Amino acid sequence: MDIKPIIKQKYSYLEDSEIDLLINKAKAIAIDQLYPTDLSINYLSFEWEKNPRFDMWLVDCVDELIERMGISSVTSYRENGISWTFDRAGVSQALLDRIPRNVGIIR
Repeated sequence: MDIKPIIKQKYSYLEDSEIDLLINKAKAIAIDQLYPTDLSINYLSFEWEKNPRFDMWLVDCVDELIERMGISSVTSYRENGISWTFDRAGVSQALLDRIPRNVGIIR
C-alpha cells in the first residue's frame, strides 16, 4: 500500500517533498528499531512491499512526527523558564513497542 496518498489526504497543507521526508523518517526509525546493529540495511533498500504489517505503523509514525512539529505531545511544561519535555526524543515508546523484534542465533 502506498501511504503517501493517506498522508496527503490527512494533511493537505503539506508539500509532496515534506510528505516524502516524513515517510522516510518513519521508515528510518522502523529500520533502526528492527535492525539496530546491522548497518547494511537501510530504509531505502528494505523491501517495504513484502511487509504490509508496517503500513499502518508508518502512518501512525508520520502522525506522531507531525504532532512533534506542532509540539502537541509535550508531557511536561514549565512556565517562567519555558521548558518543554517530550516522552521520547523521536516518537513515543508505545509506538516503538509495536515493532516486532527480530531474534536469531549468533553464528
